[in-house]
Amino acid sequence: MYEIRRKIMGRLNMTYHLEKKAVQRTGKSPQTIWRRYATCGSSKLLERVRLGQECPEHWRVVLESAPLKKAG
Repeated sequence: MYEIRRKIMGRLNMTYHLEKKAVQRTGKSPQTIWRRYATCGSSKLLERVRLGQECPEHWRVVLESAPLKKAG
């Protein structure tokens, strides 16, 4: 199981994003959206940034894994 996971993870580009919750008022009811403020390869670094914000509960760190693109 671990070997399969390692092979899959080796083919993916692991990117983390720091996002902030925002309210978008369109029409009659407001909608909650997440705006992306930073992108990094380290979740620990973005988590430190999130905790340093005035209201850390309005921020989140999310993982996005995308396949690596071949050069050429």
